[in-house]
Amino acid sequence: MGKFRPTQANIIGRHARKAATIIEERGWVQGMLENEQGQVCLMGAFDRAVSPIHKTQRLALGCVFTTRFGQWMEEHYPDDAPVGSYGWRNAPAWNDGVFKTQEETVSWLTKFADDLDPQR
Repeated sequence: MGKFRPTQANIIGRHARKAATIIEERGWVQGMLENEQGQVCLMGAFDRAVSPIHKTQRLALGCVFTTRFGQWMEEHYPDDAPVGSYGWRNAPAWNDGVFKTQEETVSWLTKFADDLDPQR
């Protein structure tokens, strides 16, 4: 057997799982990446999860994450699918427009991570 090579989905899933842990540890916020108390939104937590990676790769992963998360949520939660400021469904639109609690945010983010990367 060959060596397991993670797919893009696996990589995004692993970082999303880390992001969920970061939100649990730091707290959750809407409308900004991070507040003065250190609480973070979905994108702020994802950026922290991938922070050891080179900035260019981090930006690319962030773009993939926000798009995939928006599409995935729309499939699983279609009645409330928000449209972001650029006319497409994305992670910030869910964070700021639909989610009401930290627990709800972490729950959906963890389900998303498990779906993309069941390997753990």
